[in-house]
Amino acid sequence: MVSADSTYEHVSVTIHVEPGLQYRLGDVRFRNDRDGHDNLALPREELRKLILLQEGDLFNTDKIRESIDALMKAYHSYGYRNFVATPVTEVNDATQRISLLMELDEGKQFRVGKVEVFGLPPTKAAMLTSALQAGEVFNRSVVDEFVEANMAALPEGASRHVLGIQGDEKEGTVDIVVDFRPRPQQREF
Repeated sequence: MVSADSTYEHVSVTIHVEPGLQYRLGDVRFRNDRDGHDNLALPREELRKLILLQEGDLFNTDKIRESIDALMKAYHSYGYRNFVATPVTEVNDATQRISLLMELDEGKQFRVGKVEVFGLPPTKAAMLTSALQAGEVFNRSVVDEFVEANMAALPEGASRHVLGIQGDEKEGTVDIVVDFRPRPQQREF
């Protein structure tokens, strides 16, 4: 204790920090997690561009997280709605390098089932239904962009939950319902 008064005791603390080794990114590889083989739905060159670090850059876990998000967005645009990327690292203290293996569970590729739009003029609704034809590869970003562009159509105070997506794993299809119709106000008790 350094000092005290009637309310508090004042203490001085000194912390010594050893920064340790600084690591850089080594090589980056991709592997299909389902079967451990090299067959991937997207080209490795395209996947590598989504990793926000280059070999020799300081290893940065935030950049790795952002890279995983970019991989997920890319796979989702090709219909792989259950895609998961798991980073596996191999640390080499001698070279101060961390190699990165991205284990990719691509899952099944989904196609559009049916598309329904409610509460918008037919010409607006047709924009989405023509962009997502039954049988085409499901691209979530097309739906998200449509919903965002049409949020102004919602009446004041309306629910922002206008999108329903139902996947059928067995059939590999996705049914989409976008409903801009006003909903009755719920009372709070």
